[in-house]
Amino acid sequence: MLRATGIDIGATGTRWVSVGQFWGAAQKETSLPTGGSSIANLGADKLTFRRMSVPHVGRDIQAQVVREELSFSLPFSLEEAAWDWLEKDEMASVVVAFNEDIVAMRQAIGEHATIDAEPFSFLRALLEAKQTEALVFDFGATHTTVCGIKDRALEWIKVSLRGGQDLTKRLAQAHNLGEEEAEQHKRSLGCEDPICTSWLKEIIDSLALSSRPSFSSVFICGGGAALPGLSEKLQEYCGKEVKLFPLPESLSAYSDVPAYGAALAGKPRRPKVELCPPVQKSTDLPLIYIFWIALLIIMGTLDLELRHATLANLQQQQHTVISAAIQKEAPEMASLPVAEIPAEVEKRLTRAQQISLSSPENYTATLAAVDKAMSPLTNLEVRTIEFKPDNTGKNTLVLLTGLAESAQQVEEFRSACDKVLTQADLIDNRAGANSTTRFTIEGQLRQQ
Repeated sequence: MLRATGIDIGATGTRWVSVGQFWGAAQKETSLPTGGSSIANLGADKLTFRRMSVPHVGRDIQAQVVREELSFSLPFSLEEAAWDWLEKDEMASVVVAFNEDIVAMRQAIGEHATIDAEPFSFLRALLEAKQTEALVFDFGATHTTVCGIKDRALEWIKVSLRGGQDLTKRLAQAHNLGEEEAEQHKRSLGCEDPICTSWLKEIIDSLALSSRPSFSSVFICGGGAALPGLSEKLQEYCGKEVKLFPLPESLSAYSDVPAYGAALAGKPRRPKVELCPPVQKSTDLPLIYIFWIALLIIMGTLDLELRHATLANLQQQQHTVISAAIQKEAPEMASLPVAEIPAEVEKRLTRAQQISLSSPENYTATLAAVDKAMSPLTNLEVRTIEFKPDNTGKNTLVLLTGLAESAQQVEEFRSACDKVLTQADLIDNRAGANSTTRFTIEGQLRQQ
């Protein structure tokens, strides 16, 4: 029976779970089985996630749209990364990973495994449990991943570097304990210790759940999900009943969810991405194929010769039409060779767009839009607004610095600024006087 194996390389060890590609129950493995397909998760802490609208057309056109959006919004070149996406109802869930992380993963798993993205493993495992939406918390050793899944699609992903190891260090420092003693203290008392409660609240506060859509279910998984009192405290914060992630009886929600979700990518018609192309097979062609290719080349050459005269005549007609249009609309370009005209037109359009973007009218409209975004947020102050060119000199950065009542209010303002600026990011967020929060938000100026 063909089986697909999911690989989860975690900080505390590697786990393998296999499923039948067409039938057969899920089961844990002690090593990577021979035969069948294998799929490895790239951790959410090594991914950048974007959600964007795309036309419901072929993958080639969608790829152009996604590439353009990523090129505009990412702070690094796409040449440094690999990316893939899933589309549902004209919305694409896009993951991006640095090439160096993919190379490191490839060295760990070998050349024949497919590299998938960990958040999509949670999506597949949830759909396999006949659930269409949920808020999923994965409490890992080095980080905590939170996924918002709605209508069978990934809505958003949040990664916090507050993992189980971070909590152990906090307990060790607070109670003057060794690492092993602190780990035992954590497992025995859990959220009875205020430090554990504070650690969990920091994770919840970073999500700004009040500004996000609600979810019908809340599921937890990962080793940290076994922390005593965690589900009760999380239920108090989320206002929903918290349950362990639903899995087949042979698997454990504390260790097997990512590997199980990765294995499901090997089943037909399951949502999947691939962050690394498959190993290239031999390109040697049989002799008969070479013969037919040579014959097609000869026939194509003859066809091109027959078409040449017609194309030359058509080109002359097009040259006449273009020359007449240029003479009428832009006579100063009439002396340019026809081949150089498209580049000159594009250059002029780009210059006109840059002038329009940096015009006083656009600056004024942006200021008005920022004022409108902050008006519902009482006691939030924007102290300075700075316009400056970015590193490329092609775009203008907008820096907003100010004072807010809380980190949640800062996130609400940043979310509102996303509708005013392009990719509004919180680049500074620290405590101020009288329990206030100082913030700096950076985004790119766009035409209002």
